Amino acid sequence: MWYQSIFKQINQTQTIFYAWFNAMHTRIDIALCNLSEEKSKNLLDEIVPEVSRIEKMTNRFDNESELSKLNLIAAIEPVYTTPELVNILHRCKEYNELTLGAFDITINSGNYKYGCINHLKIDTVANTIFYNHPDLQIDLNGFIKGYTLDNVRNIIKKNDCYNALINFGNSSVCGIGNHPGGEGWKINLPNSTNDFVILNDECLTTSGNTSKYQHIKNPETGEYCNSNETISVITENATSGEVLSTALCVSETKLHKMLCEKLQGRSLNLVC
Repeated sequence: MWYQSIFKQINQTQTIFYAWFNAMHTRIDIALCNLSEEKSKNLLDEIVPEVSRIEKMTNRFDNESELSKLNLIAAIEPVYTTPELVNILHRCKEYNELTLGAFDITINSGNYKYGCINHLKIDTVANTIFYNHPDLQIDLNGFIKGYTLDNVRNIIKKNDCYNALINFGNSSVCGIGNHPGGEGWKINLPNSTNDFVILNDECLTTSGNTSKYQHIKNPETGEYCNSNETISVITENATSGEVLSTALCVSETKLHKMLCEKLQGRSLNLVC
């Protein structure tokens, strides 16, 4: 995987390094502030392989990925799985419970029925996964971009960069510290020309179906949501943001305030 980049010296003390590359079926943009060009490139040399590693582990459409092999074999017998993927799946089951079933990584299983995720058996001691149903399939869409963004954010902070922007296809965005021109990072809301938010050590996540791209299903019905409305949320971490925005898209309005409280986020479309 390769990236393109631009480095600019804004003034005597401020710099900005802007890089972009494609991964996870989207474009990823990263801006790093007040680092040397050499250190910025070294940081990207750590970030890009990490994104690639997670994608290769969790891409269900890649026959060589760890998740794809699980989907192929785990209904036959328990499969030893790396501790990282075991932890990811365990967290997803916890999020399923927190959202009262609105977030469900088994939604694309064959002959799907509500509660299908209960057939996913995770042994966190032996690090094995077993699908207690022959049609069970796992899809980490709606989780893995947020998880990856959080990993990238940790890499950036670990390398003493305290002002940065991470943008995964405009649907998952994290603003760290401040833009060189002011406080926080001013981000336009998707599908809006006038509305914006200021992010300062926060994440903006947007989910929803469009007339061209249908990907969110309602776990209660197993059918695609018939609304083309998008929902944006702000959270401290991108993983919770991915889960919360997805859950709000498929939940009854009366549950939205409760979901926002449980996942410690706020919706920009609703009074939460």
